[in-house]
Amino acid sequence: MKNYKFLVPIVMVVLFTASIYMLYSTKSAEVNQYNQYLNDARSCRELGILTDAEDNYKKALEIKPSIELSVELGEFYWESAQTRSAINWGNDVIVKYPKDVSGYEFLMNIYIQRKDYIACFDLNEKMQKRKLTSESITSQLSEIEYEFFFNCEFSDVGIYSGGLCPVQVGNKWGYVNLTGDNVIAAQFTKAGYFSGDLAPVVTADGDAYFIDTKGNKKQVVQGVENIRELGLIENGIFSVFDGKTWGFYNSDSQHLFGEYASSSSIGNGIAAVKTGNKWSLVNRDGNAVSDTTYDGVVSDEKNVVFRNERLFVYDDLSYYLIDSDGNKISDNKYEDARVFNDTTFAAVKTGNKWGFIDKDGNVVIEAQFEDARSFSNGLAAVQMTGKWGFIDTTGKMVIAPQFDDAKDFNNKGCVFVKVDDTWKLLRLYKYNY
Repeated sequence: MKNYKFLVPIVMVVLFTASIYMLYSTKSAEVNQYNQYLNDARSCRELGILTDAEDNYKKALEIKPSIELSVELGEFYWESAQTRSAINWGNDVIVKYPKDVSGYEFLMNIYIQRKDYIACFDLNEKMQKRKLTSESITSQLSEIEYEFFFNCEFSDVGIYSGGLCPVQVGNKWGYVNLTGDNVIAAQFTKAGYFSGDLAPVVTADGDAYFIDTKGNKKQVVQGVENIRELGLIENGIFSVFDGKTWGFYNSDSQHLFGEYASSSSIGNGIAAVKTGNKWSLVNRDGNAVSDTTYDGVVSDEKNVVFRNERLFVYDDLSYYLIDSDGNKISDNKYEDARVFNDTTFAAVKTGNKWGFIDKDGNVVIEAQFEDARSFSNGLAAVQMTGKWGFIDTTGKMVIAPQFDDAKDFNNKGCVFVKVDDTWKLLRLYKYNY
């Protein structure tokens, strides 16, 4: 019995040693087999033997899965013109390795080369949701930030306000939303701009009233004959032109003040009104904001003159910038000017060229363009060599001049541009994918 007691530990040691040897031998065999499959795959890939290359890659992955080898197989699919297989494989890779940027970088390279910009920004969104970053992908996206496509056409258009834009279809006007979808059918002879939830319209029968964002009639102006035009409504106050003079009314159709030769809409509490040959500024109560009168006041397509706490007036053959009290902001004079669209920069003309200033009158982009519109949502339309393109707030041309005319960008990365005789909605892939 004593001999057996000594033999048991010895046997156990022998068995343990044998198992370690067998495990090492098996592992060594797997490594050798893996290396053989990988070498065969790469050799076949170099020789263009595609089926065998794919088969050996997959056998190697069965033995030793990794993100590196998975991407290598995807690159094999792509370089051998197996595009669909490359994309499908890449999508499988980011599902299996969702936190490794290598798979995303592989797919992004394919999408960029294919100019599949929708897929580029969709892939970036997936990365953002998973809180992943990649310097190479960030760089690639910056290169396609202003790639665009078109999706609708109209004979004439206005500009966006309140999320909607008036568009002409035939000889009638309706409205489209921020991405160009028709939301109010073309049925009006005149379609104004939304302020809040209401916009003024005029019908073929001469009826003038306000509609909501679904096209429903909401507010009718009563007691005024021969209405030719309605201004924007602000805090229940709006301007009315009866073919002879302009006056201001409230939501109960009560005449508040004014029988002016001409008038802007009330915008941000200020309106410009013309009496005789001179213009002055009034508030919502019809009271003059200063004693100063002007030869002219600059208005925009919405017939608004005051925005970003500033407006441009014309006097003594020059334009200059003032605040709501009529105070000059600087001694700078301009040959022409555009109303601020937002809190960034306004377009002004000096030396027969257009540039941009901030609300304090400081030049931020030197005068160099044939024509220009003020900045809207980070971009401004500018004209060079007879064509319109877009610059960013640094003055960099981000969409080359190529259009016959242009409007202002909305907050969904869309803008109407004119190509030949047609207005098209340009949509940036970055915001519309």
